[in-house]
Amino acid sequence: MRILITGGGTAGHVNPALAIADIVKQKRPGTVVEYVGSKGGIEEELAGRKGINIHTLKLSGLSRSLSPSNILTLYRAYRAIGKCKSIIREFKPDIVIGTGGYVCWPCIRAASALGVPSMLHESNAQPGFAVRTLMNKADTILVNFEGTKRYLEGCSARVERVGMPVSPAFLRTLSQTSQKFRRMPKDHINILSFGGSLGAHTVNEAMTELIKKYAGDPAVNIEHSTGTREYAEVMKKLSLCGCDRSLNIKVTEYIYDMADKMKNADIVICRSGASTIAELAACAKAAILIPSPNVTADQQRKNAALLSERKAAVVIEDCDAKVKLQDAVNELVSAPGAAEKRLTLSDNIREFYIRDCSDRIFSEIEKTIERKERKGKKGTAALR
Repeated sequence: MRILITGGGTAGHVNPALAIADIVKQKRPGTVVEYVGSKGGIEEELAGRKGINIHTLKLSGLSRSLSPSNILTLYRAYRAIGKCKSIIREFKPDIVIGTGGYVCWPCIRAASALGVPSMLHESNAQPGFAVRTLMNKADTILVNFEGTKRYLEGCSARVERVGMPVSPAFLRTLSQTSQKFRRMPKDHINILSFGGSLGAHTVNEAMTELIKKYAGDPAVNIEHSTGTREYAEVMKKLSLCGCDRSLNIKVTEYIYDMADKMKNADIVICRSGASTIAELAACAKAAILIPSPNVTADQQRKNAALLSERKAAVVIEDCDAKVKLQDAVNELVSAPGAAEKRLTLSDNIREFYIRDCSDRIFSEIEKTIERKERKGKKGTAALR
């Protein structure tokens, strides 16, 4: 099988694309995967680490405000359709799969024009701009959340919920987290917090205050990742009050063994990107979500709202984090019924993870290719 994958702009688009590539390679050994990404984008590094050949396009996203630069952006996007057609003709993929971001727009348009089977995966609760504008060009759209389907009603593509692919390390965590283990009494609570690889200023501020409260408390352990930008600043603040020497506090720049850390956590405090939510759901963790207000189309708040509606997570607005985080943590640590509240959140968020996600994705890939062939479209055969 030959698969051309496209998606970029943020790790939230790239990681699902690479996860899908891993799924297909596992299910169909010998599969050849190539990638179409943006020049200078994070996808160049991440795809390169996996040894995937990447074709790059000189593209950028549209400005949110009216700007003359948008004219040039649209011009380059339309010109890129021609380059993508050349890539498809040369590579001859059986299917083209996009995971969102501006770079996938010309590639899926090119596949549609050439009659090559195409598929989109939308990880967020509300489809992004690229997926919305391609919903009548792709043959199949896979979604992470059931509620996403209502935004795609009336489109010509087949829409199926498959969930969000996550690293196998998190799946091993799921099998180790039994109901019996989660109900056992413990002599301490482990809190894990992070705001992303670079960090999040609001999260760091709120966690600094939380650490001051619990420093030296043997009943609570806290591990916080500041991100690379603010590690020195956070450590300086903690050293001024002596919290940096507390044995129950650990502060790092970055967490490399996230699956292991999440497995041992009783409470996780973090942003609400789709990949993070999938990992929390796979591990069935009680979570306090602080959605980033700086994400396109306010996707993180919409993701968090779905969980909040189902009582699957506690949600705090970014602007309120410094004031409200301590009370939210107290409700899950020492308030009456705290253990039951954690268990309820854990059980409810588990419903957002689909255990056979990999099987569903691979099945939909095969079905999409087969349906295109049955319809007698040009498809890949015409490219060979």
